[in-house]
Amino acid sequence: MLEPFPVEAFRAAVEGLDRIIVVEQNWTGQLEQLLRVNGFENDTRVQQYDGRPFTVEDLASRLAEVV
Repeated sequence: MLEPFPVEAFRAAVEGLDRIIVVEQNWTGQLEQLLRVNGFENDTRVQQYDGRPFTVEDLASRLAEVV
C-alpha cells in the first residue's frame, strides 16, 4: 500500500542499504516523487514508458548498467 505511505516500514526495509534504485513503468516518475515527498532519496531510476512491461532480461540488463 502506498497511501498512506508506510514511512517507518520503508525506512526499516532500506536501512543499511548503499543505494536505492527505483524501477518506474511511467514517464512522470510517480514512485520516485512519492519517496521524495516522504523524505527518501533514491540514487538512480530505471525507467520505461513505452507501454510495454519490462522483460526480465531487459530489466536485468538495465539494472546491470546502473549497478
